[in-house]
Amino acid sequence: MPWFQGWILQRTEKIVTGQTLIEAFDALVINQSLINKPFRLPVQDVFKIAGIGTMVAGRVEAGVLRPNMVVKFAPSNITATVQAIEMYQTSIEKAVPGDNIGILVKEVDRKQLRRGLICCDAQNDPAQETASFIANVIVLHHPIEITQDYTVALSCHTANIRCCYIQLLEKIDRRAGKTIEVTPKSLKSNEAAIVKILPVKPVCVETYEKYPSLGRFTIIDMKRTVAVGIIKEVEKMTVASENMATSISVCDNDTKLN
Repeated sequence: MPWFQGWILQRTEKIVTGQTLIEAFDALVINQSLINKPFRLPVQDVFKIAGIGTMVAGRVEAGVLRPNMVVKFAPSNITATVQAIEMYQTSIEKAVPGDNIGILVKEVDRKQLRRGLICCDAQNDPAQETASFIANVIVLHHPIEITQDYTVALSCHTANIRCCYIQLLEKIDRRAGKTIEVTPKSLKSNEAAIVKILPVKPVCVETYEKYPSLGRFTIIDMKRTVAVGIIKEVEKMTVASENMATSISVCDNDTKLN
């Protein structure tokens, strides 16, 4: 709107000027600390465009993406070359944190990709599969209690997975953060704790400190959110899948883990 030069409000003490909502959005400053980090984009959707190729949709959470970059879709070992980047049906040469984009990738079929994967720079600290992670959790509401062998659905970024609490480490005071009880037997509504969680299926998560949007999660049970948490430490998958398969079997059989 070239005719609009902003608004002016006359007050007794001073004159106040302002902008339109769009101008205010355009004036927002991008968090430089996120731009300087390795590229991360949780995959929201994947679809095939006839005659063009596979398009991956998602929101850039960290780093910068440019055409011709080689990306990896973790925790799988699938890599692809970025052919083009689109935002609101317009081709762009660079995507930064906060951009909702579509990525046209070469040499990858739509069936190979899925929601919940992390698209990352294959040559700059790519995301890795998570073996386990330690988190601070707060139980919002639970009709009974959360115990050591508790298995639920966990939602983190765009991934939804089943997880096992393999160890309740400490029960803590919600306000002060001080330890109340070491290795508690259970957690009830409105209680907070430090726990260690083992994902049953391959997934990538990050610490809240390094990648905030990839380090917070909700726990769903009985079709309701029963707890929320932030990830403090992440153990990456370094051992072959044999040990992981054993852990998965234990969790699936609801066997208590020591």
